[in-house]
Amino acid sequence: MIFSLKKIFQLGQGSLGLLETDYYNNETDITAAYRQFMTDLASALTNETSTIGTDVLLIYLLEKNISQVIAFQIFRCFIILI
Repeated sequence: MIFSLKKIFQLGQGSLGLLETDYYNNETDITAAYRQFMTDLASALTNETSTIGTDVLLIYLLEKNISQVIAFQIFRCFIILI
């Protein structure tokens, strides 16, 4: 009997918290609630809360930048397919 010692890993693209690029483009009650959710979650996980506001803002801005890149790639693919 032969047993393989190799392990197979699969990595894939995750998704953004708000899923839709449009949510990141316009400030709405949804984006405010999303940032509040991130703040509440982080606060529940740690006693060190002094940087949570900054951290949440940086995470949100990173997601916003990623959403813009994804939207541009989808737009570019659409143009190429036409």
